[in-house]
Amino acid sequence: MQKQENYQKHWYDKTAGPEEKQFTEGEKVYTYDNLKKEWDEGEIVKKTKWPRSYYVKNAKGKVFRRNNCYVKKEI
Repeated sequence: MQKQENYQKHWYDKTAGPEEKQFTEGEKVYTYDNLKKEWDEGEIVKKTKWPRSYYVKNAKGKVFRRNNCYVKKEI
């Protein structure tokens, strides 16, 4: 039984995607701007009711909703 479970886990793990990125309120991040094709500084305001999305405030103070694939942690 254990051998079968390990076999299934091995093949599941090969195709499973990475874990979802998590951000906290006030965290400094970079957001991708599709128009300028560059990463801009921002800050997480809060998580939205939509899955994988956050409200992010940019350097000018404007708040945007961004999917977490367009947000990365500031180094």
